[in-house]
Amino acid sequence: MYDAMNRGIRLAAGDIVGILNSDDMFYDRTVVANVVSAFQSNSIDCCYGDLIYVDRATATHTTCRWISRPFQDGLFEKSWTPAHPHSIANVSYSKNMSITG
Repeated sequence: MYDAMNRGIRLAAGDIVGILNSDDMFYDRTVVANVVSAFQSNSIDCCYGDLIYVDRATATHTTCRWISRPFQDGLFEKSWTPAHPHSIANVSYSKNMSITG
């Protein structure tokens, strides 16, 4: 699975790339617009957010929350990474990274 994600990132031709698995969904309809706005109005290489796990049957009952820590310089060098379902990066930056399980 991770090999396929990394291949997709390497083949990406747009400005930004993110991973959304087949059983994942964005929190609401404003997420993509908010991400585009963040990349357009800031000098950033990537952004990430929190995860909310919901019951598969209803997709409404929260079963778990993954609250991301605020970014600090040097975190990637210490092997910290945000969970890939809520990470979006510019294509040139993401082609230098790889997703591992």
